[in-house]
Amino acid sequence: MTESFEKRYEGYGWIKVGRHRDDPALSWEERFRILEKHHVVETQFLIDEVRRLAKECDRRADPAPES
Repeated sequence: MTESFEKRYEGYGWIKVGRHRDDPALSWEERFRILEKHHVVETQFLIDEVRRLAKECDRRADPAPES
């Protein structure tokens, strides 16, 4: 990775989950269900990304095996 973590994760543009769009034509129950589903997808993306980053950090921290 050539780009620094700080630059790569600046702001929220790196989160690859579309923004929630509210539809006022729906009932509040339907709107809530859609919003809740969006939050589950977004949360799962973030959990997966943290796990990926942890693996990357572990890989970088492990010394190279000696030959």
